[in-house]
Amino acid sequence: MKIQIPYDLESDTMDAEIDEGSLVDVVEHNNLSASPPRQAYLDAVKKNNDSIFKILNGKRSVAVMVDDHTRPTQPKFVLPELLNLIETSGIKDVKIIVAPGSHNIPEESYFKEKIGGDIYSSYPIIFHNAYSKEDNVFIGETFFGTPLFINRWVVSADVKISIGTIFPSSLAGFTGGGKMILPGVAGEESIDKNHSLFSKPECRWGKIDGNPMREDIDEASKIAGLDLIIDAVMLPDKKIVSVNVGDPVIAFKGGAKISSKIYKRKLPKGNIVICGCGLTDDIDFVNCSKSVEIGDEVCENNGVIILVARCRLGIQWDELLEALEFAKKGKSKNGEAFANFFIRRYSSVFLERTKKVFWVTDKKNEGAARSLGFFYFPDLQSALDEAVSVNGDRMVVLPRGSLLMP
Repeated sequence: MKIQIPYDLESDTMDAEIDEGSLVDVVEHNNLSASPPRQAYLDAVKKNNDSIFKILNGKRSVAVMVDDHTRPTQPKFVLPELLNLIETSGIKDVKIIVAPGSHNIPEESYFKEKIGGDIYSSYPIIFHNAYSKEDNVFIGETFFGTPLFINRWVVSADVKISIGTIFPSSLAGFTGGGKMILPGVAGEESIDKNHSLFSKPECRWGKIDGNPMREDIDEASKIAGLDLIIDAVMLPDKKIVSVNVGDPVIAFKGGAKISSKIYKRKLPKGNIVICGCGLTDDIDFVNCSKSVEIGDEVCENNGVIILVARCRLGIQWDELLEALEFAKKGKSKNGEAFANFFIRRYSSVFLERTKKVFWVTDKKNEGAARSLGFFYFPDLQSALDEAVSVNGDRMVVLPRGSLLMP
């Protein structure tokens, strides 16, 4: 039986032949009715014209926030209509803010494609820098004690609009909503404090109410004055199931329910778990680590997780490698709370090594694989053959495991 696993931002596949008798299951997402992105966004904006105009009425400046290259959001399909509405309302001061949180910023071509070349060259594009003291201003503190240092161009705008997507998140319940503020356009100190909440057991896939990390995010967006979200729920083929426009919490929760219908799946156990990445999740290891998380959920002790992820931008998480060296000595690295926690949470992978990880990736990541304690393989078939020879007789295949939630 032949299996195909998405590879390199779904531009390619990794293929392998497997013994069908050893297969427990192949688990994909649920398909719902969906529309082409341009039409879905156009319909959503038209439907909400009156409410958007009401927010814009009498205002002088707008900050439109978009997520970064690590997210599959397609703002180029909604920005023309949205910017037309803004200009029709008489507002001339419009800035587009790229909200990467603490992610590294790659080459410009990623954003020209994401935002659209004409818009990219016609409007001020500001790349948020979480590490710049000058570019982030203090606006208050959340109930959880998170000091809010927020991008000064966002803070100064009369109207704040975000364009994102809603997918399952192993910590914040789901992506989208107020995450465009925190961590999107927040300062390093704010992000670190919010991330320090992730050790709470309530921080998990699909949980919103009672999840301290998500509640902190939602409060931050309220304090920052986020007026409107335009958040899509999409399928891996980038067709859109719903565009959720409106209040940052209410519209987000509506979208999260739809996202759950698509990506929440019953996941069987196996001693070989082949885990691929959906959409943009294999752009770097920071994002493909979602597949390690879901693989750990499914893989039995003494089993093998086969991670299929090109990671064309490499690790992008040097802090994890540094924290791992400390963890091997029974220590935690100061100032790296999230990396320390991630290692402890998945200690069966990183420390005890009761679950081996075979990483099918680009040759340039071979050294990084070794540093993580993973085993490098250039192709899926060789990784699978090795896994079967070790102890494999119950195989679970998750072609886009990074998008699923248990």
